[in-house]
Amino acid sequence: MKEHLSAWLLAVVVTFVVGSIAQSQFVLAGLEQIGVAISYSSRFYTTLNDLVGLLPGYGTVIAIGFLPAFGFAGWIRKKLQTGLWVFPLAGFVTILTIFAAMYPIFEVTLVAGARSTAGLVCQCLSGALGGVVFTTVNRRIKGEV
Repeated sequence: MKEHLSAWLLAVVVTFVVGSIAQSQFVLAGLEQIGVAISYSSRFYTTLNDLVGLLPGYGTVIAIGFLPAFGFAGWIRKKLQTGLWVFPLAGFVTILTIFAAMYPIFEVTLVAGARSTAGLVCQCLSGALGGVVFTTVNRRIKGEV
Protein backbone atom coordinates (compact mmCIF):
# COMPACT_ATOMS: atom_id res chain seq x y z
CA MET A 1 0.00 0.00 0.00
CA LYS A 2 2.83 2.41 0.87
CA GLU A 3 4.40 1.96 -2.56
CA HIS A 4 1.10 2.91 -4.19
CA LEU A 5 0.90 6.05 -2.04
CA SER A 6 4.40 7.18 -2.98
CA ALA A 7 3.66 6.48 -6.66
CA TRP A 8 0.37 8.38 -6.36
CA LEU A 9 2.06 11.36 -4.69
CA LEU A 10 4.79 11.57 -7.32
CA ALA A 11 2.17 11.26 -10.08
CA VAL A 12 0.22 14.14 -8.51
CA VAL A 13 3.35 16.31 -8.25
CA VAL A 14 4.43 15.65 -11.85
CA THR A 15 0.92 16.23 -13.20
CA PHE A 16 0.53 19.44 -11.23
CA VAL A 17 3.96 20.86 -12.13
CA VAL A 18 3.68 20.04 -15.84
CA GLY A 19 0.05 21.20 -15.98
CA SER A 20 0.80 24.42 -14.13
CA ILE A 21 3.79 25.26 -16.31
CA ALA A 22 1.77 24.52 -19.45
CA GLN A 23 -1.14 26.68 -18.31
CA SER A 24 1.22 29.58 -17.56
CA GLN A 25 2.75 29.36 -21.02
CA PHE A 26 -0.67 29.23 -22.71
CA VAL A 27 -1.81 32.34 -20.84
CA LEU A 28 1.41 34.20 -21.64
CA ALA A 29 1.20 33.15 -25.31
CA GLY A 30 -2.33 34.55 -25.40
CA LEU A 31 -1.08 37.84 -24.04
CA GLU A 32 1.68 37.93 -26.65
CA GLN A 33 -0.91 37.35 -29.37
CA ILE A 34 -2.61 40.60 -28.42
CA GLY A 35 0.66 42.50 -28.46
CA VAL A 36 1.86 42.32 -24.86
CA ALA A 37 5.63 41.94 -24.67
CA ILE A 38 6.65 39.26 -22.16
CA SER A 39 10.28 39.18 -21.05
CA TYR A 40 11.99 35.93 -20.10
CA SER A 41 12.19 37.05 -16.49
CA SER A 42 8.46 37.86 -16.45
CA ARG A 43 7.75 34.47 -17.99
CA PHE A 44 9.90 32.76 -15.35
CA TYR A 45 8.42 34.61 -12.36
CA THR A 46 4.87 34.26 -13.64
CA THR A 47 5.40 30.52 -13.95
CA LEU A 48 6.79 30.32 -10.40
CA ASN A 49 3.91 32.40 -9.04
CA ASP A 50 1.41 30.16 -10.83
CA LEU A 51 3.03 27.06 -9.34
CA VAL A 52 2.60 28.50 -5.86
CA GLY A 53 -0.82 30.02 -6.50
CA LEU A 54 -2.40 27.00 -8.17
CA LEU A 55 -1.06 24.40 -5.74
CA PRO A 56 -3.73 24.64 -3.03
CA GLY A 57 -6.65 24.42 -5.47
CA TYR A 58 -5.53 22.64 -8.62
CA GLY A 59 -2.99 20.44 -6.84
CA THR A 60 -5.61 19.29 -4.35
CA VAL A 61 -8.17 18.57 -7.06
CA ILE A 62 -5.62 16.49 -8.98
CA ALA A 63 -4.70 14.58 -5.82
CA ILE A 64 -8.34 13.85 -5.00
CA GLY A 65 -9.11 12.88 -8.60
CA PHE A 66 -6.18 10.49 -8.92
CA LEU A 67 -7.14 8.45 -5.83
CA PRO A 68 -10.25 6.81 -7.27
CA ALA A 69 -8.94 6.97 -10.85
CA PHE A 70 -5.82 4.91 -10.21
CA GLY A 71 -7.70 2.58 -7.88
CA PHE A 72 -10.32 1.96 -10.56
CA ALA A 73 -7.64 1.58 -13.24
CA GLY A 74 -5.90 -1.04 -11.10
CA TRP A 75 -9.16 -2.90 -10.65
CA ILE A 76 -9.87 -2.76 -14.41
CA ARG A 77 -6.35 -3.97 -15.15
CA LYS A 78 -6.79 -7.01 -12.90
CA LYS A 79 -10.35 -7.79 -14.02
CA LEU A 80 -9.76 -7.44 -17.74
CA GLN A 81 -6.05 -8.29 -17.67
CA THR A 82 -5.20 -5.18 -19.64
CA GLY A 83 -1.80 -3.62 -20.06
CA LEU A 84 -0.35 -0.82 -17.99
CA TRP A 85 -1.78 1.72 -20.45
CA VAL A 86 -4.87 1.96 -18.25
CA PHE A 87 -3.03 4.24 -15.79
CA PRO A 88 -2.05 6.94 -18.32
CA LEU A 89 -5.58 6.72 -19.71
CA ALA A 90 -6.96 7.12 -16.18
CA GLY A 91 -4.77 10.20 -15.66
CA PHE A 92 -5.90 11.74 -18.96
CA VAL A 93 -9.58 11.07 -18.26
CA THR A 94 -9.29 12.34 -14.68
CA ILE A 95 -8.03 15.74 -15.81
CA LEU A 96 -10.65 15.90 -18.56
CA THR A 97 -13.34 15.04 -16.00
CA ILE A 98 -12.07 17.69 -13.58
CA PHE A 99 -12.44 20.40 -16.21
CA ALA A 100 -15.77 19.05 -17.48
CA ALA A 101 -17.14 19.01 -13.92
CA MET A 102 -15.80 22.43 -12.89
CA TYR A 103 -17.23 24.38 -15.80
CA PRO A 104 -20.95 23.93 -14.99
CA ILE A 105 -20.31 24.67 -11.32
CA PHE A 106 -18.26 27.84 -11.76
CA GLU A 107 -19.33 28.78 -15.31
CA VAL A 108 -15.71 29.39 -16.19
CA THR A 109 -12.63 27.25 -16.71
CA LEU A 110 -10.70 28.06 -13.54
CA VAL A 111 -7.32 27.17 -15.04
CA ALA A 112 -7.07 29.83 -17.73
CA GLY A 113 -4.52 27.90 -19.77
CA ALA A 114 -7.13 25.17 -20.36
CA ARG A 115 -9.69 27.43 -22.04
CA SER A 116 -8.53 26.50 -25.55
CA THR A 117 -8.67 23.01 -27.00
CA ALA A 118 -4.88 22.87 -27.18
CA GLY A 119 -4.60 24.04 -23.57
CA LEU A 120 -7.11 21.46 -22.37
CA VAL A 121 -5.32 18.70 -24.27
CA CYS A 122 -2.02 19.76 -22.67
CA GLN A 123 -3.63 19.56 -19.23
CA CYS A 124 -5.00 16.10 -20.04
CA LEU A 125 -1.59 14.99 -21.34
CA SER A 126 -0.08 16.10 -18.03
CA GLY A 127 -2.56 13.72 -16.40
CA ALA A 128 -1.49 10.94 -18.76
CA LEU A 129 2.12 11.66 -17.82
CA GLY A 130 1.08 11.32 -14.18
CA GLY A 131 -0.31 7.89 -15.04
CA VAL A 132 3.00 6.91 -16.63
CA VAL A 133 4.81 8.09 -13.49
CA PHE A 134 2.42 6.11 -11.28
CA THR A 135 3.02 2.95 -13.32
CA THR A 136 6.78 3.42 -13.53
CA VAL A 137 7.25 4.07 -9.81
CA ASN A 138 5.10 1.08 -8.87
CA ARG A 139 7.03 -1.18 -11.24
CA ARG A 140 10.38 -0.01 -9.88
CA ILE A 141 9.29 -0.53 -6.30
CA LYS A 142 8.17 -4.05 -7.18
CA GLY A 143 11.46 -4.68 -9.02
CA GLU A 144 9.79 -5.12 -12.41
CA VAL A 145 11.97 -2.56 -14.19
